[in-house]
Amino acid sequence: MKVKVDIIRASYVSIIIGYILTLTTIPQGDVIGSAFTSIGLILALYKILFLNHYKIRQYFLLIIVGILFFVSAYRTRNYQFAITFIFILSATRMSIDKLIAIDLKVRIPLIFIVCALGYYGVILNRFDYDIRGFGLDRQAFGFTHPNNLGAMMMVIAIYLFYKKHKNFRVQDYLLLLFADYICWSVAVSRTSSIIITGVILVECLDSIVSFFVKGMLLQKIKHIAINIAGLLTLVIPLGSIYLGMNYSTTPFYIALDSLFNSRFYLMHTAFKNNGITLLGQYIKVISWTSNVIAEETNAVDNLYGYILINFGTIFFTVVILTLVISYIYASKKDERKICLCILFFIIAGFCENKMLYIGTNIFTLYIAVALYQSSMKIRK
Repeated sequence: MKVKVDIIRASYVSIIIGYILTLTTIPQGDVIGSAFTSIGLILALYKILFLNHYKIRQYFLLIIVGILFFVSAYRTRNYQFAITFIFILSATRMSIDKLIAIDLKVRIPLIFIVCALGYYGVILNRFDYDIRGFGLDRQAFGFTHPNNLGAMMMVIAIYLFYKKHKNFRVQDYLLLLFADYICWSVAVSRTSSIIITGVILVECLDSIVSFFVKGMLLQKIKHIAINIAGLLTLVIPLGSIYLGMNYSTTPFYIALDSLFNSRFYLMHTAFKNNGITLLGQYIKVISWTSNVIAEETNAVDNLYGYILINFGTIFFTVVILTLVISYIYASKKDERKICLCILFFIIAGFCENKMLYIGTNIFTLYIAVALYQSSMKIRK
C-alpha cells in the first residue's frame, strides 16, 4: 500500500509543479512544466494500469467517460481536463488531507520563489493596466497574468481553510489578509480577493455561531445552511449560461457587466460567434486589450460558459452533474468543510475559467464519486 500512496503523491507533486511553471514567465517555463506534467501522468497511468482494480461495470463507465474527455481534449486542444481525469482515476483511496498537506508544502515555496524572482526583475514582471476603471496597474510578479497570481493566492487560502478550519489562529488570519492584499492591490484580481474575503468571513461566522449555539441545534443549523447553499451548485452554472445567452444592452446588464468586467458581454459574443456543439470545438482566443475589438476576442472567463462553448453540451452536462453529485456526497458524509471548499471554487468559476483543473482545485477528486459510486473511497 505504501508504494501506491508514494506513486500518487509523486504524480500529484509533478503535475502541480508542472501546472504552476506553465503559468510563469520563467524562461522555457512551459517546456519545463510540460516535462513535469508528463512525469506525473506516466506515474498516474502506471497506477491505473497495474495497481488499481475495477469492477466490470466500472470499466465500461470509465471507458465511456474517458472517451468523452479525450475527444473533447483533442477537439479543443485543451488537455487540462484530460490530465485531471487521469489523475482522478489514479488517486482513488487516497487521503485528501495528505494531498493538501503536500500541496501546500510544494505550492507555497514555489509561488514565493516565482514572486520574488518577478519582483526583483530576475524574470519578467508583467504589468497590465486595469481596464475596469480602478485606475491601478496590475502586477503579475513572475506569472504570465495578474489573475494567475491571484488564483494561486486564492487556492492557498482555500486549502488553508480546509486544513485549519475551526483551528484558525491569529497568524492564519494574517496570512489570509496578506494574500487578500496581494490580490486586491497588486494583482488587482477582484474575484480571488472576494473569495479570500469570503473564506475569512465564513471562518469568523462559524466561530461566532459555534460560540453562542451548542449541541444539536448547532448541528441542525449547519446542516440546513449546507443544504440551502447546495443550490448554488446549479444556480451559479445555469445562471451564468442564462445571463450570457440573454445579454442585451439594458441598464441591468450594463450594471452587471460593469461589476464583472464585461464578462457576460464577452460570453454573449463568443456564443454568437461560435455557437454550441455536442463534443466541443477549437476556438482561437485573442487577449482582450484596449487595442482589440471585444467581438473578436472569443475570450470567456466564466467557467461554465467556457466549458459549454469550448467543450460542448455533453461535456458541460457531465461536469454539472458531477459537481452536484460531489457536493451531495460530501454533505451526506457530513464533510461540511469540503462542501464549503467546493462552493468557494464554484463561486470563483463565475469569473475564472480554470477552477476545475487539478492544478487549481484538488476537490475535483470528488468527481470520482460519479465514477465509482458507493465503492469510491477517498479517505479523510
